[in-house]
Amino acid sequence: MRKQEKPSCTYLLRNILIGLFLIFGISLSAHPKTVILEKDKIIFNKSESIEVLEDLQGRGIQEIIETKFQPYSTLSKKTLQHKTDYWAKYHFKCKFPGDYYFYFGKGEYISVYVIRQDGSIQQKKIGEFTPRSQSDVKHISKSAKIRFEKNEEATVFVKIRNVTNFPPRINLFVQEAEHYQYEMLFKRLGIQALFHAAIWMMIFYTLFLWISIQDRAYLYYALYMSILSFAFFLHDQIHYHVLTFLAEYPIHMHFLEIATAQVSIILYFLFMQKLLNTKKLIPVLNTITTWWIVLKTLLLPILIYANTKYLQGDTLLNYVFLFDFGLLFLICIVLLFKKDKVAYYFAIGSFFLAIMALFTIFGLIGVFDLSWAEHLIQVGVIGQIILFSMGLGFKTRRDANLVFELQKQNEDLVTQLRKKVNEQEKTLRLFMRYVPEPVVAKALNKSEESMFDGEIRYVTAMFCDVRGFTTISEELGPQEVVSFLNDFYSIMTIVIKKYGGSVNQFIGDEIFAVFGAPLSTTNNEQRAVLASLEMVEKVQFLNDKYQARFKRPIQIGIGMNAGQVVAGNLGSEEKMGYSVSGDTVNTAKRVEGLTKNMPNSIIISERIYNKVSAIVEIEPLEEVFLKGKKNTIKTYRVLRKK
Repeated sequence: MRKQEKPSCTYLLRNILIGLFLIFGISLSAHPKTVILEKDKIIFNKSESIEVLEDLQGRGIQEIIETKFQPYSTLSKKTLQHKTDYWAKYHFKCKFPGDYYFYFGKGEYISVYVIRQDGSIQQKKIGEFTPRSQSDVKHISKSAKIRFEKNEEATVFVKIRNVTNFPPRINLFVQEAEHYQYEMLFKRLGIQALFHAAIWMMIFYTLFLWISIQDRAYLYYALYMSILSFAFFLHDQIHYHVLTFLAEYPIHMHFLEIATAQVSIILYFLFMQKLLNTKKLIPVLNTITTWWIVLKTLLLPILIYANTKYLQGDTLLNYVFLFDFGLLFLICIVLLFKKDKVAYYFAIGSFFLAIMALFTIFGLIGVFDLSWAEHLIQVGVIGQIILFSMGLGFKTRRDANLVFELQKQNEDLVTQLRKKVNEQEKTLRLFMRYVPEPVVAKALNKSEESMFDGEIRYVTAMFCDVRGFTTISEELGPQEVVSFLNDFYSIMTIVIKKYGGSVNQFIGDEIFAVFGAPLSTTNNEQRAVLASLEMVEKVQFLNDKYQARFKRPIQIGIGMNAGQVVAGNLGSEEKMGYSVSGDTVNTAKRVEGLTKNMPNSIIISERIYNKVSAIVEIEPLEEVFLKGKKNTIKTYRVLRKK
């Protein structure tokens, strides 16, 4: 076995020097280092340049100056307590003179005390919830402006005071004022302007789609983007530069930011349900989403109040956000497996949004540093807009093709419908040639059950017959007979309709017309008599037309009577016709028979005579017995108008 050698003097001396160097280094690191302020270059180390003090007694600045602070490293491994005051101490040395902006951390109310070399104390107020009118730098939130001369040194004490459940953060960020303003105006605000411009372009586009298509999904998306834009407007303190009056109420703006962010998520879920019809596409997740939306809508004010009063920071609301985007993440995974391109594009965009939002929330709850994660949500929103635009373009093309196919189908249906309507109109016109037009109109407006209902009507019944037509027809061919009768019927029907009557039946060479049914009219008797006088005049026209063919003149006889009848559709369900019946009709037919020996005459009953004697000249006839009557009746012959 080899014998162990003793360490040499050189080896021992080397180890001693290393130990002394480490002890000296540790002793140096135990004392806070001065922060060197140079133009566009600030040299400091957070753990070595900041001293802290937990103040449970609410001491003043004079007492704090004399109190011993601890290095920041003693608190770096534990979370600062909410509703507890903390002091931070910094020592600065400026190589280049000028104004510098200082960000000392996150607190609700921050008081800054600058102790100059001459012992003077300068106080400034900043903070998360400090109103703009009380802030040291009114155009930039949460920042204090301190001026240093060349090679000037100063000690700065910062009191961070929280009155709600939000834990403070002690930090240090320094930037030369001119450079800071440039970055704020041209970088940060410029980026925010581009971000909001992209959002509002999408808002106007989706509003245009909603107005054009009337799809409520696009309205939900436009509302979601509008409220989301306002939430970022509050989060980035753009209101300090635009709507400055809002900056007077920063604590209210914080809660409004949370509320608008939650409402935007609710609208995004509603947009998803409407756009993708998730009730059919993913029914289980749709049910979960619906109940979550209802629950959040009802409990949102309670959640904000409970989070502020009882919990540290935004703990509860951060976990609500975590569930929101976790649910969205799960929905996106399921949608990726659905054979729907619109759902696919939506899932990709929302998946990207959910990932960025989850990283942001993990930063808020302290999983990692928030400084690089707080703007990821904006990246997610822009990515979602781009991917959704691609899906929207596909959906628009698909909808356009669908609309084209539907239009083509509608055109075919309209053509078929127009053809059917023309056929029905043709059938109706043909039907109206066999049935009185008022009867057809009334039948179309009545139910099938009421088609057989009868009613009592007061009418004037008229019968018009061609005298000697049997002899005439024997000398003509069938076609000539039909041609004459059609001509005779057409001329007489026009006259009857002119005076408000309707042709009830064509019986051989006889016309049965009614005045007062199916349409009720006044002065039925006068209308019928005036019509009969014009019908007799039309006989001369027929004689002039057919005198070369007929060997004898055409003559007619008209008889009429007035009284009550039963009017209605008569027949069976298979075949029926509108008619009037009763003694009034039978008497009119018997009166018309009296004209056989009096060509081109008009004979009326006594009831009609009493109604028309004032407008026409009348010749009384002898009382006669009519078939079926027990007593004689008085009849009159109408001669001419008075």
